[in-house]
Amino acid sequence: MPLLSLQTNIQLNTEQQQEFLLLASKTMAEILGKPESYVMVSVQANIAMSFAASTEACAYIEFKV
Repeated sequence: MPLLSLQTNIQLNTEQQQEFLLLASKTMAEILGKPESYVMVSVQANIAMSFAASTEACAYIEFKV
């Protein structure tokens, strides 16, 4: 089962998270040529993270097939 996982320190409300989940699921299914029922997407927002010694907006995206 393909998995797209996003972690970010940006605060996203429930509507924004749902919008991302649905768009990412559809996009990944199209790219992979698989039905959407085979694709999993996860989003974790507003978590403590830094990049390059900065706490400015950042994200970590991981894709597993």
